[in-house]
Amino acid sequence: MRPSILFLMPRLVALTLAAASIAPDPASAQSVVSASVRGTITDDLGQPIPRTVVTLEAIGGGSTLEAITGAGGTFAFPLAAPGTYQIRAEAFGYQPLVARTLELAGGDAVRVPLSLRTATPPVVSVDTVAIEATASSRNRPGGLRLGGTDVNELPTRFGDLSAIVGRSSAFGPDLGSQGLPGSMSLLITDGLPVARAEHPTRRSEHLADAFFPRAFLSSVTAFHNATDAEWAGAAGGYATAATLSGVGSGAEVEGAWSGGPLWSSGQLDLDDTPGLTSYQAAGRASFDIKPDTTQLLIASEMLQHEAPLAPRVGPELAEALGGLGAEVVTSLAAPSVERISRYSGLGRFSTQPNENSRVFIRGALSYSERTFDGPGSLPAPAAGLGETSTEFSLASSFVSELSEGVTLELRGGVSASDRTFASATPWIPSAYLAEAGIPLGDVPGAPAETSRTDFSLLPVIRWDLGTSGALKGGVSVRAARHDMSSATWGTGDFLFTDADALLAGRGVARVADEAQATFTTREVGMFAQYDVTPAPGLDVSLGARFDYEQIPDGEPSLDTDWLAVSGLSNTDYPSAFPQVDARAAFAWDPAGDGRTRLFGVGSLHSGDVDARHLFEAFARDGAVEATRYAGSGLSWLNATVPGSAGSAPTLALLGPDVQPPRSLRATAGVVRELAAGLSVHLSGDFRRTDFLMRRRDLNLPTAPSARDQSSRDVYDTLVKDGALITVEGDDGRRFPAFGAVWALDPDGWSEYRGVTAGLEYRSDVLDLYGAFTRSETRDNWIGAARGSAEAELDPLLPAFVEDWSEGRSDFDVPDRVTASALVRIPSLPGSSVAATYRFASGRPFTPRYRYGVDANGDGSFENDVPFVPQPDELGALHSEWRCLRNQSGGFAVRNSCRGPSSHDLSVRLRVGLGELGGRPASMFVEGLNLIEPEEGLIDEALMLVDPEADLTYAQGDTRVTVPLMVNPDFGNVIVPTSRGRMLRVGLRIGG
Repeated sequence: MRPSILFLMPRLVALTLAAASIAPDPASAQSVVSASVRGTITDDLGQPIPRTVVTLEAIGGGSTLEAITGAGGTFAFPLAAPGTYQIRAEAFGYQPLVARTLELAGGDAVRVPLSLRTATPPVVSVDTVAIEATASSRNRPGGLRLGGTDVNELPTRFGDLSAIVGRSSAFGPDLGSQGLPGSMSLLITDGLPVARAEHPTRRSEHLADAFFPRAFLSSVTAFHNATDAEWAGAAGGYATAATLSGVGSGAEVEGAWSGGPLWSSGQLDLDDTPGLTSYQAAGRASFDIKPDTTQLLIASEMLQHEAPLAPRVGPELAEALGGLGAEVVTSLAAPSVERISRYSGLGRFSTQPNENSRVFIRGALSYSERTFDGPGSLPAPAAGLGETSTEFSLASSFVSELSEGVTLELRGGVSASDRTFASATPWIPSAYLAEAGIPLGDVPGAPAETSRTDFSLLPVIRWDLGTSGALKGGVSVRAARHDMSSATWGTGDFLFTDADALLAGRGVARVADEAQATFTTREVGMFAQYDVTPAPGLDVSLGARFDYEQIPDGEPSLDTDWLAVSGLSNTDYPSAFPQVDARAAFAWDPAGDGRTRLFGVGSLHSGDVDARHLFEAFARDGAVEATRYAGSGLSWLNATVPGSAGSAPTLALLGPDVQPPRSLRATAGVVRELAAGLSVHLSGDFRRTDFLMRRRDLNLPTAPSARDQSSRDVYDTLVKDGALITVEGDDGRRFPAFGAVWALDPDGWSEYRGVTAGLEYRSDVLDLYGAFTRSETRDNWIGAARGSAEAELDPLLPAFVEDWSEGRSDFDVPDRVTASALVRIPSLPGSSVAATYRFASGRPFTPRYRYGVDANGDGSFENDVPFVPQPDELGALHSEWRCLRNQSGGFAVRNSCRGPSSHDLSVRLRVGLGELGGRPASMFVEGLNLIEPEEGLIDEALMLVDPEADLTYAQGDTRVTVPLMVNPDFGNVIVPTSRGRMLRVGLRIGG
């Protein structure tokens, strides 16, 4: 087994409470890469002290800023970089004072009132005081900043960026926000949007999510309700991250190791668990080129994370598949190893030539692989996709205070991402056994290559208008170049009723030519925001934004044959999308003491056009041929179908009303400080997103040819082969010369309602954090979470059935809980014990047929739901599954059932070792994923096709009866995908 290398987070778990002692200042226009600190120095009688020297010193390295108070005793640091600071105040005749600790994130604007005591010089003592407690610095203007935390959060998997913000119970593990998938959240790093190339067809939450290495990040914060007009491009949430700006002159090294058999899994026999070894290592070196003003940071990491996955097939099925050959059977029947490897580096140069300007340039490069290796090498589709990726990011920022109260900020950058989604070794094409419900081979549609290059430029100017408030305005320019290639069903999608049929080459096959498209999207926007304090304790923020998004090149070719038979053009769609957004927010401190703060926000903001939909329209313009074949003679391992099989071109049409998704949001809440260091928060949220893309099949016949025993419309002649139900002839196509013709229409919507309550506490010995979110998400976004074009089609049910499409969302997770605790050990400096627990309700799913059953004869295996039988026919399922009890005698309701809930517990013991080489050292022992979740591929089939019985036709072949039987394994996990538990040991020197 080759060695693996991983990095550990730069510091110990730091709770989101770290900034709870500082109140925000909404009256100052904010920046996502800078923070501002302002305050007043007074004496014992409350009188201002002029000519006080105030120093803002970065803890652990970085710039030290200095200011001198004027006649009013005020001071300001308008261009502070995000980080941890202490404030020092000194004036002749007064006792010096040091106030700890001030945590600043990008966009924070804080006021710090300080009071000096009279003292007779020379002064020999310095007081260290806590800055006056307030409710919470998470209370930014108009919203609650949930889940903001240092990058030292205990991970559920190495390298997961989502785990860093997972402390927020309002966010999903894939950065999903308020019932929208993570692909609709925008990541802003160092003040600029950063995007990865996406798989052309699969949703991003099915993919590995490594991004910037944790060793390079100083903070990550997620916002589910952005209130700043500067941010654009997401209909979901926003996550902001900052890379390290300096750790002091010197170096840090850190690493962790875990080796088999430290992994364990309840889904695997210990004797069958493959050998596993994981390593991580990171190093950082910071150089003071010019003390206190200019630093150079160089960092690198190497990591490898290995985790076991259960075998795809059991011993009985493996024996039945013996004719495939030993190598193939071993790959299917033995445990596999998921291996994530990454090698990356970062350099950052930052300088502050004077107190009025700051400059930084940052570059990062990473190479990562995700593979699945033996003895078994084929994980279930739910485990993810193998990939190789190279990513590069360059960003720079110049900030200057042009005059008192006027600041110019200029940010720009380029990022590039290149990803290849490759098959496992040995390569086996995609196949499915309908009787067992087991997928064999690689994930359908997985092989793909995709790249993306982004350019961003963002000039912003801010005016501090004093008592009249603050004004911010700017322009944003963005361009993205996309290059995607993929096959509709990979290199082949093969369906068989059972192992015997597979070995005999009897089943159904679908293949397609490679689809490829290159195109560019561009966007120019402008924004303005006014922040004002109209009354003491009341802060108001008003913002507006206008964006103009274009897709000027990469258009599809006109298919004249389709135009002739249908009268519809496949090139008729808008090439530009004007977007108008608005935001309004308030924060109110009714008592004026910072102990209670009320807030509210309303916003309308737009996302970007989904590049995957553009790829589909540009690539599937009649040039991609799809082949479908049912019968004998399939060559599965060679991924071929008989040459006599007919093929037809496929089309995807963007309609003339296409536009980007748009969200209307409203939030209201309260933050209350109960005692020193202890505060609670409560908020309610509403979100309505429109213009989500849904699809229709324009090539479906206008009228059915038959009905089944449940009065379901059937559009073509059904044929049966064991447990498979497919169609005969032309797939029930309205225009036989064409295959699937998808119409992509923005008529989808999603609504979210949720309440979040939380508690946080911080002291010298104990930190606590807890949050609970209760929510409901409803939509008409069919099959959005399945990552398949066919799953997005509404089921064709009889007219007497209610609108089946509107109901519980695929992304509805009603309950989420997060709890964290950290206990410091005073008798052992640098030592602590920490734990993080997370809970989430199970994901919803729809009772359906097995893949390979086209019950309505429309050519799709993923859009049919069964008629739920009576309780006596359901048998034990009626009592076991509450979701089935009120559905008897009707078609299954969308997402009416739920899979198993998710629990996660991780703990850490850190022991201080004193100093090694003049730098602090500590050892840590971690237990990760201690409550192993019941994850895996769920058997969603409520009704199975009886393989022994035949189809029967009556009434002149207009009434067809499909022989069905209840599936006793409904809802069970067919193939587990849990990664097991892990024990990890590590060492850190420095920091």
